[in-house]
Amino acid sequence: MVAPMKADPGITGVYGRYAFMPPPGTGRWSLWIYEAVTGILVRIRKKNREHLNMLGFNMGFVTAVGRETGGFKVRAVRKFDNDPNSKDFTLVAEDGQMALNLKTRGRLAMVTSSKAVVYTSPRKLEADGGVWPAFWNRLLIHGKNLGEYITGKYRKDADL
Repeated sequence: MVAPMKADPGITGVYGRYAFMPPPGTGRWSLWIYEAVTGILVRIRKKNREHLNMLGFNMGFVTAVGRETGGFKVRAVRKFDNDPNSKDFTLVAEDGQMALNLKTRGRLAMVTSSKAVVYTSPRKLEADGGVWPAFWNRLLIHGKNLGEYITGKYRKDADL
């Protein structure tokens, strides 16, 4: 996972992909499709919104750079469901803030090796009603933001 940072001092952070462990009694087929579509989105965001791809459970960084640039500090702490109608809603996440901070001193690198994939629970997908409802919810959200991901320009109605 750290090989890109060792090979290139201009790389200050790395991140990998994630996959879901299926709940007992279910298969991975629908999760695999979800992950494949997410993989396309990750590559689209890489150019202009790469910080959205860097997730804490599968990232690494040069410790000194992380400390010197402000680390994971954010204005508000994200809650589990981060419901937009909640008083606790925030668009800023610690992982993305760290990625933005790291980019002030270098580049990020996506590690594509299958050895860099972490497995996690699909609990957020299940909280949205399952893989397919979650897929459609996210398709609507990211579809609305697709122009931003491609051009790098924020939407006029974006909540920043």
